[in-house]
Amino acid sequence: MTAITWTRRGAGLALLAACIALPACKRSEPPPDLLKTQRDAMERAKGVGKTMQKAVDEEGKKADEEGR
Repeated sequence: MTAITWTRRGAGLALLAACIALPACKRSEPPPDLLKTQRDAMERAKGVGKTMQKAVDEEGKKADEEGR
Protein backbone atom coordinates (compact mmCIF):
# COMPACT_ATOMS: atom_id res chain seq x y z
CA MET A 1 0.00 0.00 0.00
CA THR A 2 1.12 3.49 -0.60
CA ALA A 3 1.71 6.20 1.95
CA ILE A 4 -1.40 8.07 0.77
CA THR A 5 -3.64 5.08 1.47
CA TRP A 6 -2.23 4.74 4.99
CA THR A 7 -2.68 8.46 5.58
CA ARG A 8 -6.30 8.35 4.47
CA ARG A 9 -6.92 5.27 6.56
CA GLY A 10 -5.29 6.93 9.57
CA ALA A 11 -7.33 10.09 9.07
CA GLY A 12 -10.47 8.00 8.76
CA LEU A 13 -9.67 6.11 11.93
CA ALA A 14 -8.90 9.36 13.75
CA LEU A 15 -12.22 10.83 12.59
CA LEU A 16 -14.06 7.69 13.66
CA ALA A 17 -12.40 7.76 17.08
CA ALA A 18 -13.28 11.44 17.49
CA CYS A 19 -16.92 10.79 16.54
CA ILE A 20 -17.12 8.03 19.15
CA ALA A 21 -15.22 9.87 21.88
CA LEU A 22 -16.75 13.37 21.68
CA PRO A 23 -20.32 12.47 22.66
CA ALA A 24 -18.94 10.68 25.69
CA CYS A 25 -17.36 13.96 26.85
CA LYS A 26 -20.65 15.85 27.00
CA ARG A 27 -22.11 16.64 30.38
CA SER A 28 -25.04 14.44 31.17
CA GLU A 29 -28.16 16.50 31.82
CA PRO A 30 -31.23 15.06 33.49
CA PRO A 31 -34.12 14.41 31.14
CA PRO A 32 -36.80 17.09 31.13
CA ASP A 33 -39.86 16.49 33.29
CA LEU A 34 -42.54 16.42 30.62
CA LEU A 35 -45.45 16.12 33.01
CA LYS A 36 -44.36 18.87 35.43
CA THR A 37 -46.69 21.49 33.94
CA GLN A 38 -49.65 19.13 34.14
CA ARG A 39 -48.85 18.24 37.77
CA ASP A 40 -48.50 21.93 38.65
CA ALA A 41 -51.85 22.70 37.02
CA MET A 42 -53.51 19.86 38.95
CA GLU A 43 -52.10 21.16 42.24
CA ARG A 44 -53.40 24.67 41.49
CA ALA A 45 -56.81 23.24 40.57
CA LYS A 46 -56.92 21.29 43.84
CA GLY A 47 -56.13 24.50 45.72
CA VAL A 48 -58.92 26.36 43.92
CA GLY A 49 -61.31 23.50 44.67
CA LYS A 50 -60.48 23.64 48.39
CA THR A 51 -60.95 27.42 48.42
CA MET A 52 -64.32 27.12 46.69
CA GLN A 53 -65.47 24.36 49.05
CA LYS A 54 -64.48 26.49 52.03
CA ALA A 55 -66.50 29.42 50.65
CA VAL A 56 -69.54 27.15 50.07
CA ASP A 57 -69.27 25.78 53.62
CA GLU A 58 -69.09 29.30 55.07
CA GLU A 59 -72.13 30.38 53.06
CA GLY A 60 -74.00 27.32 54.30
CA LYS A 61 -73.15 28.17 57.91
CA LYS A 62 -74.32 31.77 57.41
CA ALA A 63 -77.58 30.54 55.88
CA ASP A 64 -78.12 28.13 58.78
CA GLU A 65 -77.46 30.89 61.34
CA GLU A 66 -79.84 33.31 59.60
CA GLY A 67 -82.52 30.64 59.35
CA ARG A 68 -82.60 30.06 63.12
